[in-house]
Amino acid sequence: MNASISAGMTRRTFLGRSAAGIGSIALGSLLQNDLVAGSVGALSSLHHPAKAKRVIFLFMAGGPSHIDLFDPKPKLNELDGKPIPDELLK
Repeated sequence: MNASISAGMTRRTFLGRSAAGIGSIALGSLLQNDLVAGSVGALSSLHHPAKAKRVIFLFMAGGPSHIDLFDPKPKLNELDGKPIPDELLK
């Protein structure tokens, strides 16, 4: 665990982090809108014509943990401490 989190946050640390966050927000508002990549005309044209007509977007958050998927192998206990065979090292 992070020592600074477990010990609590001092007022100086809080103000420093808050100032950095507010400063970055202010900087974003000061930058010109035409420099943003999503603005109109930011990308003049693609270097090749697009071929895709449809896209399937898979958002796969929330899967089971790696601990839940752990599958103990019985052969692992049998081979424990033995050298790796040469054919596997090639």
